[in-house]
Order: sequence, then C-alpha cells, then structure tokens
Amino acid sequence: MAIDRVGGITTVRVGTRGSALARIQTALAMDALRYAYPTLTLSEHIIKTTGDTVTDVPLSALASGASGVFTSALEA
Repeated sequence: MAIDRVGGITTVRVGTRGSALARIQTALAMDALRYAYPTLTLSEHIIKTTGDTVTDVPLSALASGASGVFTSALEA
C-alpha cells in the first residue's frame, strides 16, 4: 500500500504507554512503518493511562469489572 493511497497521509502520531516494554514495541512498529513508507514522518507520544496514574488503588477495585484500565486512554 502506498502512502498516496491512504489519503495523502504524511505524518502519523503513534501513542504508547510509557513502560519500557511498550516503548520497545512501539519503536519496533515505527521501524517497520519507516521501512515500508520511507517518506512517512512518525512521532511517538507517551500517554498516561488510568492504570499508570492511579497507584494507590488496587487494580481490581479500579477496574470494577470493566476492562481498559491501561488501554482506554490510548483508544480515545
């Protein structure tokens, strides 16, 4: 797929959590995108999720049966 076939997109903001694992995975994904689309400009943006910022409440209480404690901010 060529960049011009995806609406002329030239810049992509890549959101990630700030953990070491998330940053490494994001770097690998960005490297693959750069390889496939050399003219694409990529920028990494660290997003703090509820699971990252609320550390005084157990995750089980924070989630209250819902999922997304670490992902909902990334999906927004």
